[in-house]
Amino acid sequence: LIPYGEGAGYYDRRPTLAVKAPGSGTNSAVNLDGFFGLHPSLAGFKDLYSSGKLAAVAATGSIDPTRSHFDAMRFMEQGVPGNKSLQTGWLGRHLEMTSAASDSPVRAVGFGSLLPTSLRSSPDFTALALESIDSYQLEGNDSYLPDIRANLQTNYHTASPVTPMENQARLVLQTIDLLQSLSGVDYVPANGAKYPDSGFGMALKQVAQLIKAGVGLEVACVDLGDWDTHENQGTIGGWFGENLKELGDGILALSKDLGSFMDTTTVVTMSEFGRRVEENASRGTDHGHGNVMFVAGGGVQ
Repeated sequence: LIPYGEGAGYYDRRPTLAVKAPGSGTNSAVNLDGFFGLHPSLAGFKDLYSSGKLAAVAATGSIDPTRSHFDAMRFMEQGVPGNKSLQTGWLGRHLEMTSAASDSPVRAVGFGSLLPTSLRSSPDFTALALESIDSYQLEGNDSYLPDIRANLQTNYHTASPVTPMENQARLVLQTIDLLQSLSGVDYVPANGAKYPDSGFGMALKQVAQLIKAGVGLEVACVDLGDWDTHENQGTIGGWFGENLKELGDGILALSKDLGSFMDTTTVVTMSEFGRRVEENASRGTDHGHGNVMFVAGGGVQ
């Protein structure tokens, strides 16, 4: 989000990294409101903004002074800056305290090998860590899988579970059955949507698939890393610009793919660090508190 309206307060402090004001030629910002503009890699967001389905929330960020990515990510996802004793995430607590629309095993999904901190909660509610829809299955020789499953069902009494372990076993098998009923490989995005050819794009595509399948998904978390631009930031045509294009293209594809489902979906972007206004001697920017969040969907005011 380019504060070109700041004039010298922005351009004098980023002599090589600033984005040109709207109307200043190639790679200039896309005007939003006469003060803020969009980075050219996010030009596609302008239509969402003009239609009232996207808001940019400026001056967001953590109040905690840490410069540790680990701590900052933890505080952001837990929603309690500075508290290292809390073990649950803000989304996990929310879901645990609210009524589920169904007893779906995919009520909350974090894409990746580990569950995001934001989805962690007490043992009474379990979110799902999912690398891909197709990979969530029992592994082994196909000829033995029916026997393996039968043994699991017998050993863990999944027909009538009593203990927490038995309930988890039944949940695992239910999740396998549900996800195997969806063919991630055969899914074709709607409305000509084209996701980035990356793990981020694949995750967003599967989020869309789960939403449209009506399987009870309420929350999904997807990560896009590699934004720590201390050196050679590459605002235009470089590191930062390419990352931003992947982010923008992914969200635009999700919006196009979901179609009318976007009216009941909210997309939120968040990051543990903003960057300082001044560029450094390495043509990068260091950690700062100031940041921006984008919010997209039918519920945007």
